[in-house]
Amino acid sequence: MPDPDATGVHQVIAAEQTYLHYFASRRGASPLGRAMLVRLGLATCLGLATSAAGASQSDNLDVLKTLSLEDLINVEVTIASKTPKKLSEVAAAVFVITPEDIRRSGATSLPQVLRMVPGMHVGRIDNRNWAVGIRGFNRRFSNKLLVQMDGRSLYTPQFSGVYWDAQDFVLADIEKIEVIRGPGATLWGANAVNGIINIITRSAHDTADSFVSATAGEHNLEGVTLRHGGRFGTSGAYRAYIKRVNQDSPFENHVDGVDSDYLRRQAGFRMDWGDHTRESFTLQGDIYDNRIDQQATSFSLSPPYIATAPGTSPFDGANLLWRWNSSLESGRQNTLQVYFDRNQRTEVSFSDLDGDLAGTRETIVDFDWQQSVPFEAHRLVWGLGYRRSKTSAGVAPSGERSDHLFSAFVQDEFPLTDRLTATVGTKLEHNQYSGFEVQPSIRALWKLNEVSSLWGAVSRAVRTPARLEHDVSFIASLLPPSSELNPLPFPVLLPFEGDSSYDSEEALTAEFGFRTLMSETISLDVAAFATEYDQLGSIEIQEPELFLSPPDPYVVVPTVPDNRLSAFTYGIETAVDWRPSDRWQIRAAYSWLSVDVEFNPDSADVNQEAAEGQAPEHQLSIRSSVDFGRGVSLDLWLRYVDELTNITPNLVGETTSIDSYTAMDVRLAWRRSSNLELSLVGQDLLGAHSEFESEFVGGPQLKLGASYYARLEWRF
Repeated sequence: MPDPDATGVHQVIAAEQTYLHYFASRRGASPLGRAMLVRLGLATCLGLATSAAGASQSDNLDVLKTLSLEDLINVEVTIASKTPKKLSEVAAAVFVITPEDIRRSGATSLPQVLRMVPGMHVGRIDNRNWAVGIRGFNRRFSNKLLVQMDGRSLYTPQFSGVYWDAQDFVLADIEKIEVIRGPGATLWGANAVNGIINIITRSAHDTADSFVSATAGEHNLEGVTLRHGGRFGTSGAYRAYIKRVNQDSPFENHVDGVDSDYLRRQAGFRMDWGDHTRESFTLQGDIYDNRIDQQATSFSLSPPYIATAPGTSPFDGANLLWRWNSSLESGRQNTLQVYFDRNQRTEVSFSDLDGDLAGTRETIVDFDWQQSVPFEAHRLVWGLGYRRSKTSAGVAPSGERSDHLFSAFVQDEFPLTDRLTATVGTKLEHNQYSGFEVQPSIRALWKLNEVSSLWGAVSRAVRTPARLEHDVSFIASLLPPSSELNPLPFPVLLPFEGDSSYDSEEALTAEFGFRTLMSETISLDVAAFATEYDQLGSIEIQEPELFLSPPDPYVVVPTVPDNRLSAFTYGIETAVDWRPSDRWQIRAAYSWLSVDVEFNPDSADVNQEAAEGQAPEHQLSIRSSVDFGRGVSLDLWLRYVDELTNITPNLVGETTSIDSYTAMDVRLAWRRSSNLELSLVGQDLLGAHSEFESEFVGGPQLKLGASYYARLEWRF
């Protein structure tokens, strides 16, 4: 009888020879890419051969490594109450992305992972920029979405949004991603208007080993991640990582030297120590240095008026976070968190008539204190916060500026009956742009039975102004003389000029939802909402000015921000999880959204009704995960995104549309042990398509084509 261990080794070698023959001979692969593919294959061959002796135990790994549906609805989340709470008892539209979801998605970036959230629209703009939004008003800087990483805000105070190109994580170290669709300002503060993303990484105690990940694929994709963890003392653990990724543009119609050669380099660490049942401490930080080739645009008052040239946009930063948790026998819990965040970048999208590129710099120091106090049947959570933001913008005439944010919140959860629970609270904030803000909410949850619940909520949230709206000035566009949009014999400058009178945007949202475990194999989560927005931001055209001074006469038509729009949105979001068998899981998500924008009678907004077309009306996602046994698994992800009817890429008033598209990702993986996995991934396989355009990034509408990569992950 053949030795099963020897048979396993021969099977591994045969499979790896096939792998090497296919990938190393791919046309169009660079010599460096082919070399990396070969090294990846050889490393896999060696690792799998050494683990083949344990192959007889690998059959236990074939069953889907996901929680049962009952466990899933009882998973603990913190995003809705700032304290651990079962998902089935949360009166909000919460979606949880697990580590298994991330691993099997085949995603290489956080925005790709977020595509699975019902009601979330993710559009790729170029090789590094993304539009990520919830429930409408999506753009490169989605100013109504708050994103946090282990309690550290990723929302930039200069442009009201998230620099997604700077949010590069070790995806394998993420414990879960909690997403609220809808307002959460009562706990998390201003700008949590349409949603909150809370990214939670694993404790260092859970990563006290070594981890290697190597990725290679088309478009010169080359990525390596090294992470090592261990323990110290009687209760301490640590981990440290370095990560490097380089990739050319995946778009079919990109221009060489523009939107290509995206280089990301990042390193970081985390330390956890203490008695986690009583008192614990966390210290963590990251540092990154990134580069991206982009198109730089410059303007002049003489021919050629508008010039474009390849440019490089560097951006780097660092952060450090310290957190203390204390739990008392009485049930009282205290948390003190302090973090420092600094980043700087050069934006080739912004320039003046001299052709100088605009640089920005942010330095943030944040203090947050929180206490959870149980008394009788109540659960009271309250906290205080202070944040100092020091910003410097090359496009701001005032130069450097320091802003101070003071905040306090209180929330009380208490039962009304045996099955009905109410939650009331409010957030109080004071900022230097709009002054004092109050953001209350009231929520209720009715437990129909152990596996079904109804919930409803009414909330007020605000989006406070950013520095962009108050004191930033730059040339948004220039219209050459005697052109289609400018019949005058002079060029027309369109500068954007901030206005200190710009005020907060307001939103009042009503929501209700239903979640249930329909059977042992099917779960259902439905949420419906309606939101009324007031004082929405508009960009108003001012009176033109003619300058006849020689040698180059020109006309200036300034545009300024104002609050002259209102809107009403409503929609529905559904998520279904079906387990036909122990080895097969199907997850589907569908959302429908309606956006109606209205203008004040005195508004001269240049964007017209672009906000109505910045998010799709319909979205559908279907993910199928199958384990075939012997460590082989197959994941299929089908996505449909409806058309974007009205996108405004600049302040000239020119609008374009993005056609609807259907895309599919496929991931085939071979996991010979719990520590070693090889996966082959194909993304966007159903044809080239555009996903989004940016109001800040110029150039043609890019077409995203199919791409393929291989990845090896090894834990030891």
